[in-house]
Amino acid sequence: MTDEIDEKKRRRAQALLRQEQQRQRNAYGPELVHIIGESLGAPLELKDFSQNFQVAEELIWPADIRLAPGLVHAYMSREDAASLLNCIQNVLGPLDGYIGFHEKAYLGYANVSGVRFPALLGIAEKAEAPVLFYLHDSAGVILTDYYRSPVNLGYSVVAQGTDIVRRLRYCFAKK
Repeated sequence: MTDEIDEKKRRRAQALLRQEQQRQRNAYGPELVHIIGESLGAPLELKDFSQNFQVAEELIWPADIRLAPGLVHAYMSREDAASLLNCIQNVLGPLDGYIGFHEKAYLGYANVSGVRFPALLGIAEKAEAPVLFYLHDSAGVILTDYYRSPVNLGYSVVAQGTDIVRRLRYCFAKK
């Protein structure tokens, strides 16, 4: 009897979570999709974002981003962040992948093509949320984060995944 009650509670909790995610998707999703589409120059709609996206490797984000594995440049100026993303662009070129936001499961991820990495900076700024880009061609992710900072050091960029770390080591070493 207890197992049956526990199962009913679990299913009810999942149903409530789905309802809340749908509410958030309807309330906040259109603006976030607009920000991404405008910044990438791509016509995107809410239906382009799948909540069922499964990543090859989950982003590891500890409480202190400076302790994240992979390549990390945290708490830098906008100029330094733009320079780093330009270097990434020069190394990788425009790429295809999946774009979304960290901790916004209600939105999900959209499959996009020809992404130019400096655009991630504008998305993070406008949404004031960490942008995640999972690359198609390798098990790698690039995070671009922005938060308002009184000393104008509110930008962070993280690259994780064996192949992507190897390819971008030069860009992060320059900083």
